[in-house]
Amino acid sequence: MSNTLLSYQEILKKIDQLAEANILISALELSIFSILEKRYMSAKQISNVAKTQLDGTEILLDALSSMGVLKKKDNKYKNTSITYKYFCESSLGYKKGTVMLKQENRKEYEQLANIIKNGRDLKSFDGEDDSKFRHLFTYAMHERSEIYVDKVAEIITKKPVGNLVDLGCGSGSYSVAILKRDKNVGAVLMDRSVAIRVANKIHKN
Repeated sequence: MSNTLLSYQEILKKIDQLAEANILISALELSIFSILEKRYMSAKQISNVAKTQLDGTEILLDALSSMGVLKKKDNKYKNTSITYKYFCESSLGYKKGTVMLKQENRKEYEQLANIIKNGRDLKSFDGEDDSKFRHLFTYAMHERSEIYVDKVAEIITKKPVGNLVDLGCGSGSYSVAILKRDKNVGAVLMDRSVAIRVANKIHKN
């Protein structure tokens, strides 16, 4: 935990960052990046596809372009190479799990004050596991782990690993990275069936 105390202006800056976060989440919820794909489109064209109000859509698009998230030329808008690669559904690099998780996190934070005041409704967690959520959540965990797995595997395999049991393995990314580094490792991966199916699909090659 940082011991640095924030100033008044720094606190306000943190609050103001919420505006840009909401702009980005709204763009994801309205599938703006998926609608654009690799082409320039006018606000009216995007509004027609998204089934949104033109004036509000244009304000959102201008905000995205001013943030450097979209390109704007001759009153038309286009994805950047980054927004197309990671946030457009037709891209092979589309981070579908991460997109879902960011949207879910926003819903959670919208309820934060109410939960702190009144507590969490635990009954909402009753019933069967949501397979659609689990499917995307497993992808999200894989996408988040990509920048860490090699380093973690490098550290763990400095000594002989032997056999490992990965309970709640999710996408299995860490175990797979260890197996790739140490061919003598034996591993058993365990999780919900949906997560295992996603893990098999991710690591089938």
